[in-house]
Amino acid sequence: MKILGGHATAMGVALVLTSAAQPTAAKIIPSIDTTVRLGYDTNPFLSQGNDLATGSAKVDVKPALSYVTPTGQAVLTGDYERSQYQQHYGHTDQYGGTLDLRKRFNPKFDAFVALRYDSSVIGQSDDVVAQSPSAPPTDQTDVNLIGQRQRSNVYSAQAGFNYVVGPKDTVSVDGGITLTRFPGRGLGSASDNYGGRVALSHAISAKTKIGVSSSVYRIVYDIAGFNTLVAQPTVTFSTQLSPTWNLDLAAGVSISDIVLPGPGNDSRTVGFAGNVSLCHAGRTNHFCLSGSRTVSGSGLGGSSQRNQVGLHFDQDLTPTLSADANASVTQSKSQSKAIGNRDYVSVQAGLTKKVTRRFKVGVDGRYRDVFGSGTKVKADVGGEVNATLILPGPS
Repeated sequence: MKILGGHATAMGVALVLTSAAQPTAAKIIPSIDTTVRLGYDTNPFLSQGNDLATGSAKVDVKPALSYVTPTGQAVLTGDYERSQYQQHYGHTDQYGGTLDLRKRFNPKFDAFVALRYDSSVIGQSDDVVAQSPSAPPTDQTDVNLIGQRQRSNVYSAQAGFNYVVGPKDTVSVDGGITLTRFPGRGLGSASDNYGGRVALSHAISAKTKIGVSSSVYRIVYDIAGFNTLVAQPTVTFSTQLSPTWNLDLAAGVSISDIVLPGPGNDSRTVGFAGNVSLCHAGRTNHFCLSGSRTVSGSGLGGSSQRNQVGLHFDQDLTPTLSADANASVTQSKSQSKAIGNRDYVSVQAGLTKKVTRRFKVGVDGRYRDVFGSGTKVKADVGGEVNATLILPGPS
């Protein structure tokens, strides 16, 4: 999986938020980040076999263009990465882009539209937990396809709005469609996932909100009569524990109606669904611990119950030196019992040194492994040194 946006997106959003808060004229803010990486992995694609280790050289280019007004933003980002391996694997290309549009029409109503395209190789060695100080860490790797060096093409369109209906109440509505394609795989792997969510939150104090949310979505595979309809009602709770700590909870049930080709194969699965995140945003560090249980599509085994725990931490050691660490444990369980459970573990840690305002260097280490059903593979232990040149637009 390729994590899109990176520094370019983070910088663009930060500039958007800063600029949007000020009554200034519209701004156009271009930027481009270029990163060069030299690394080594014992099993970069978590493949089966022996003699899998190799060195690698990678170049990652992330352009971004932001259009900012006092009441909205438009952020366009791109990402292209070329990986050249010393032996065994040749090269891979990963690429994608996002378009994020947000607009506040009045103090009570705001809306968004988000488009995304991503083409990446599942299980590649830089497949790490997404690093975001303001949100729980996530890793959307299709666990069942790790080790097959399978390319995944994802096309996504989402839209939604928030409406303040009263001094303490807000209604949120969003929905969209995600198309997932796996070039070269047979029927039953590609899927279309479409649906939506309606949520109501009520402030019981200045720091705490409670609410209800209901999501309905359908996962349709490219075989006639093969689909899953998921309904997920939950209750929600969020509170600010302190000026730097926030807790978000959601708990409910997931009802999956699974339709399989042929008579008498349909079934219904009911189980717990929810998520929790505990996050801290300090002056010099960020921490986020999260857990979730959801139902998602997979390129192998149909719809799956996905259990995940993630952790992110970063710390400024000095004004120019920072450390970060990320970890996730993900379990995929086929709802149709077509395959057994599979678990994926990913751990990463690194140091980054800011040399100048526009140039930084870093070092990273990682460990990844897959357990459970399927062919046994050797763990991947690897690391890299990297250098990033950041060319921001006009301030």
